[in-house]
Amino acid sequence: MITNVGDNTVLILKPVNMITLRFKLYDKNGSGIKYMGRCLPAPLKDRDATVLRAGSP
Repeated sequence: MITNVGDNTVLILKPVNMITLRFKLYDKNGSGIKYMGRCLPAPLKDRDATVLRAGSP
């Protein structure tokens, strides 16, 4: 269980799986730039988060 012991309201997100993307972008001259990043497989919904008010478990 998580308890908010602070004075502020916080937004808690449930754990989600992320996808790692790795690719290389090329311009018309053949020069490439490597990219690696993480993204979510789908947008988060309201059910994926909850508000935890100050002092509440």
